[in-house]
Amino acid sequence: MAGFSSKGQLQRHSSLVRQGAGGVRRRGQAAMRRRSSGCGRA
Repeated sequence: MAGFSSKGQLQRHSSLVRQGAGGVRRRGQAAMRRRSSGCGRA
């Protein structure tokens, strides 16, 4: 998280996520969805 302390990096990350850069982000989203759904149910 230390890398995202600066606004510039945060903005850059947001823009990359918006553009949908790479399947890694999709994988991460799927994992997060699974996690949150599992957590919510449990």
